[in-house]
Amino acid sequence: PQLVDLNRDGLLDLIIGEQSGTINYCENSGTLNNATFDTIIEYFGGIDIESNIISSGFSTPKFYDNNGNYELYTGSFTGQTYVFDNIDNNLFGTFDSLTFLNFNEEYDIFPGHGPSDKVKTIKENNEFIKMLIDD
Repeated sequence: PQLVDLNRDGLLDLIIGEQSGTINYCENSGTLNNATFDTIIEYFGGIDIESNIISSGFSTPKFYDNNGNYELYTGSFTGQTYVFDNIDNNLFGTFDSLTFLNFNEEYDIFPGHGPSDKVKTIKENNEFIKMLIDD
């Protein structure tokens, strides 16, 4: 789950990824000190990352504010990370799928400190980007 002010009203809303591969959006209709999540929008943004391998997608959504515009990054059972935009002013519509990221290399950057200290290389739009991953 993630708490994020998705509708930009000053209150933190709740985002929940589902085992089915969909995402739920729970708008905070309370206050800063007394949050109320009484409305659940299922299949949020029209997203369903169901796997072809099993009937579950295990979505793990994270919203990121990129210069005033939200982007959604969601992991999946298959290990792919999907990227969506067209979120702002479109909370009840369908988000645009930009791309998906494949992790193709892994490097142990802190030898002897366990598997969570890894850098993985992803290729997006023919550019390689290194990311610190916490397993």
